[in-house]
Amino acid sequence: MHLAMAKGSMLKIEDGRGIVVEVKRGMLWLTQEGDTRDRYIREGDWLRLDADGLAIANALARTVVAVSSAEGSDARAPLLARDAAGHSVVMREPLLARLRRLILQPQGEIA
Repeated sequence: MHLAMAKGSMLKIEDGRGIVVEVKRGMLWLTQEGDTRDRYIREGDWLRLDADGLAIANALARTVVAVSSAEGSDARAPLLARDAAGHSVVMREPLLARLRRLILQPQGEIA
């Protein structure tokens, strides 16, 4: 999946362990939940996310990004959606399945 990003736009990746982010054109700044390092990914470079949780990428210039599953990672292909704020969100679980899981599975005890 390819995504064109305007300068300053944001890409959120939820539970993306094994997802590969490759910059085809432009430059991204990327940070992952639980990782204190900031990553800068330039044209022609890529990064495989090594943890679940939230990863956020910000386009430092007009950027084209390829998002794919790494070989041997979770077989579910990444899907692209938009959140309420209009940001692009990459997730592994189809949106309808995710909503069913969140609505139908208990999230904890109700007092």
